[in-house]
Amino acid sequence: MRRFTEKENPIPSSSPAFSTPHHPVRGGLDGPIPSILPIELPIAILRPVAFRVLTKKHGLTITSSALQKLTTFIGRNCGSKWREGLAEAVLNFVAQHCKDTGRVIIDAPDDQEYLGTVFKELSGRMKGGRITHELRIDGPNPARGPAKPGDTTGNLSDIRSHMKVIGAREQPRLLYNFKTKHFDKINTKPSLLPSTASKTQLFRNRYNIIHQRLLRTESFQVPTANRAPTLHRSSSSMITTQQTHRLTPIANLLGRSGTPHLLLGLLTISPTGTLALSDLTGSISLDLTHAQVSEPDATWFVPGMIVLVDGIYEDEEVIQVNQPGNYLEPVTPRGAGQPPAERAAEQCTRRVARERPAPQVPGAGATWASTYLSSCSHDPIAPTVFPKGRVTTSSILGGGGGIGGTVGGKFIGTMVGTPIAEKRHITLGTVGEGEGGDITTGGGFGWVDFLGLGSERERGQSMRELESRILSPPPPPPLFDSQSQPETQLAASKPVPNRGHIAILGDLTLDNPHTVSALAKVLSVYSLLPLESLPMTFILLGNFISQPSLALAATGPVEYKEYFDILAATLSNFPVLLSNCTFVFVPGDHDAWNSSFSAGAAGPLPYEPVPSIFTTRVHKAFVAANSEARKDAGANAPPRVDGEAIWTSNPARLCLFGPTHEMVLFRDDISSRFRRHAIRTASAPAPEEPEELDSDADAQEDPSIHAARKLTQTLLDQGHLSPFRLTDRPVLWDYAAALQLYPLPTALVACDAEANAFVEKYEGCCVMNPGRLTGGGKRNMASWVEYDVKEKTGRVREVGY
Repeated sequence: MRRFTEKENPIPSSSPAFSTPHHPVRGGLDGPIPSILPIELPIAILRPVAFRVLTKKHGLTITSSALQKLTTFIGRNCGSKWREGLAEAVLNFVAQHCKDTGRVIIDAPDDQEYLGTVFKELSGRMKGGRITHELRIDGPNPARGPAKPGDTTGNLSDIRSHMKVIGAREQPRLLYNFKTKHFDKINTKPSLLPSTASKTQLFRNRYNIIHQRLLRTESFQVPTANRAPTLHRSSSSMITTQQTHRLTPIANLLGRSGTPHLLLGLLTISPTGTLALSDLTGSISLDLTHAQVSEPDATWFVPGMIVLVDGIYEDEEVIQVNQPGNYLEPVTPRGAGQPPAERAAEQCTRRVARERPAPQVPGAGATWASTYLSSCSHDPIAPTVFPKGRVTTSSILGGGGGIGGTVGGKFIGTMVGTPIAEKRHITLGTVGEGEGGDITTGGGFGWVDFLGLGSERERGQSMRELESRILSPPPPPPLFDSQSQPETQLAASKPVPNRGHIAILGDLTLDNPHTVSALAKVLSVYSLLPLESLPMTFILLGNFISQPSLALAATGPVEYKEYFDILAATLSNFPVLLSNCTFVFVPGDHDAWNSSFSAGAAGPLPYEPVPSIFTTRVHKAFVAANSEARKDAGANAPPRVDGEAIWTSNPARLCLFGPTHEMVLFRDDISSRFRRHAIRTASAPAPEEPEELDSDADAQEDPSIHAARKLTQTLLDQGHLSPFRLTDRPVLWDYAAALQLYPLPTALVACDAEANAFVEKYEGCCVMNPGRLTGGGKRNMASWVEYDVKEKTGRVREVGY
């Protein structure tokens, strides 16, 4: 018999006889993206190239201010290889863009918005310093021309198809490398019981991120060229533009007693119970008795925060004598003029700090008798001589000695403050509006994939174009058209609805009947809206039970599951919302499994999601609603995105359109923890108000608004969700990356049930607290927060139930 050999076909046949599906050919994988080295390109070097390309070749005129912005953009995006034709390609692109828009002169002050548009388009097309015209991932095809509203196919027109919830275990773990000035990805498997090196790495990474962020601000950059000193008024006094701040490592304080310094370090509590400041080089005792706050009552100060302290270092004087236990009075040597005792005491006041045990040195018999603290060792007075001994004045490192120990003496702080947060577009190196409306762009960390969804430079521009296609409404017809009917003109004037809204509800205690009634009322408000105006997502944050679950007899596993069955029954009454929206659930302190061993206390962050064994009824409610929706739509209906329930960790991140929108979800009663551990500082004197302004006494700031702004600035300046000591707020060492707020997210949901609901915006980040769903100060009123994705802002909403 003839034998037939069957060869493998790389493309399976789609013939019905073989019943093999036809799969699309997999495209080639993209190679690694070449990295660039940003440089500071002088304008004088690029001027001949710009003149040859823009003026001689294209007949355009460019001013010096516009050329300066082009030079900065080329230096940071083309890097050191700008001479290899990269700069000419950028200039040709700008010139062609100007010709298409009918421009002849490029002027930065007049064309501020135009240059920003060109830079945004260039940033999205550049890869490794070169301009590419290829189709970007998930982005529109430039060959098809401008995108039209509704031109998406399948379910891409639904905004929920571009949404992803990232839990704490799914987020990439990145470590800042201060040598390479870049982020390195940690590839080792995380563990719940890691080595002690992970604890040290936790603090080191926090310090390095804030340190590099601080050094990139203008206040800490030394000018490269001398410039004429000019004065400008600040909030406190007249300062010059040449004044820059310099940070001093704590170990470098040795031998520099009586000199002012600016320190950056971690506020800690020493083993003796006193306040101390630590950095990567050592620790020192800190005295904030007379310290003023840079921004009075604007932020909290608690142990565990990284702060800036400006003050004077006081050294230690160690006096070695022959006989132990003798406190010897200093005598003035002969020939020194013998000043009066009062004058000598005024110039150099010495006091005994503590007595140290005498180390036994073989053959010497010398002992350490006492330790003195001197606040005026820099005063030019005659040295003192002690009888029966000799004086040794030096700074010492305790705790074993060497770098990393405790520096002797203390640091007397005169001013304390927090490092200012860095805006998101500056961190990522994208184009944004700077102070005064200037277009700013920089290298930043645009090529770093912080969320595992692609970097900003790789997918940011294409995702923003896709966002505009989905969220931006089509252009309305003219409002005053003589041929159109009045009804048409009225319809054109109405805003076009979109689904770019997120409803955020906090402290959903299901064992409280009022909470269940309030939840049903809020859902009924949204169920009355048309389908194209429904919120894309409902975010429900715990605690889902008022008492610690699985820790008491009345809150066992059976009772805990029954409360979620009540939630499933309530949600089943709104099948339209279940089949067209995404519900995200974030646990709290009282939810399983954390409360089973912490009894409702603050456990180690991050928290795991609520186990699926308790949420089966909720899952079945979504399955039934989706099945009913598909049946009503029919078999020929276009593909749709089903509604779903996502149970995520605490904290978690909700991302829209890749890396362009990042919303951090966090549930913690953090305001009360700040109040419990706050450090008191000297209050600044209140300014005297004139008598004629007594009529404005009623216009004082609401205490709840002030508390909201104080919490917002503290969290974002620290760039961390838990800026406390590990003894006050435990953190799993290997999962600490989930608590980082760098770069700043687009929005932060910090649900605090003990604070009123608020919406604040700081450094471009929208911070929202939905508070309690019920019991927020008004009887029979449910309050929540609604976030607008397009406007990147939120508002507090209320409804009676």
